[in-house]
Amino acid sequence: MRYTIRYDTDNQKWTVIDTALADQKVGVHQTAQAAVYHAFAEQDLWRRHDPATERPAPPMA
Repeated sequence: MRYTIRYDTDNQKWTVIDTALADQKVGVHQTAQAAVYHAFAEQDLWRRHDPATERPAPPMA
């Protein structure tokens, strides 16, 4: 995964880091859950541009 979540002890907040862009901060959050959600949302934005990791269509019920 391209994005990492780290706890910033100085500010007591969770940060989302883009490891592909020299560890650039892309978000700061109060909770770990919000940071995880943000990291996965950012990853999904990049995933649609990568044909090797396209998600299969959901099964028809």
